Amino acid sequence: MQNVQTTVCELIAAAAGVDTVTIQPSMTIRELGIASLDAIEMLFAIEEQFNIQLADRDVDLQTASVATLIAAIERALLSSGPVLAEATAHAR
Repeated sequence: MQNVQTTVCELIAAAAGVDTVTIQPSMTIRELGIASLDAIEMLFAIEEQFNIQLADRDVDLQTASVATLIAAIERALLSSGPVLAEATAHAR
């Protein structure tokens, strides 16, 4: 799901005010310098972009890495069934 990764990195980059090439999968939201309120807004933007709901247990914004966030999004997309194709197409 490369498009998911690309879109998520673009949303993270916008929230962090950095270029997408500086974002590494192992980096945490905190390491990227995203403040708590900005992280919550970023998460809402991600949920809206992919038409999903992420459970609080899936993503801890204090410790989650970019890779963890992407994996949680991919799980949510897979569990949403038919919405997957629409969300993936929308993410392109």
